[in-house]
Amino acid sequence: MIANNASGTRTVRYGSTKDYVLRLSVVLATGEIIEMGTRASKTSSGYDLIHLFVGSEGTLGVVVGATLRLAGLPEAFSAAIVTFPSVEAAGKAVFQIIRSGLDPASLELLAPECVELINKEKGLGLEVSPTLFMEFHGPSKRQMAEVLEMVGEICKEEGCGAFRSGLGREERDRLFKARHE
Repeated sequence: MIANNASGTRTVRYGSTKDYVLRLSVVLATGEIIEMGTRASKTSSGYDLIHLFVGSEGTLGVVVGATLRLAGLPEAFSAAIVTFPSVEAAGKAVFQIIRSGLDPASLELLAPECVELINKEKGLGLEVSPTLFMEFHGPSKRQMAEVLEMVGEICKEEGCGAFRSGLGREERDRLFKARHE
């Protein structure tokens, strides 16, 4: 994960691996082991070697130890699957959602061809059109319900078709089942 700076669908909110690496131990090609990082939250003492090594895919050295910052688990979850008449309309909705400060945890757009393949392989019967999978995290179900309401309004302004949403981890898992299978 460190060598390739792994990231995923939740990078939009949480960042990638480089955002969580605090300290590294690296073996260089010479066999020398170097330690880098500091406990200080901010420093101006030279080059940031951690960010140089994270994502270098082993070309600069081999990571043999790391200290990572952990992210807490969210209290509440919500999710939505929304279809759009075009990729452009979905893109405009994404822009407005982010611009509105709704802070999505993940946003993933599936092209109609991907939706068609999922339908063929899993027999799910999803509408074959650009489909946006969205996830939100927050402190309460009430706040997540408000976020989903605002997301629904934005998506309707951009001409969305089907809008399916749910509150809680179980509803999110149910909605995203097609995406994860």
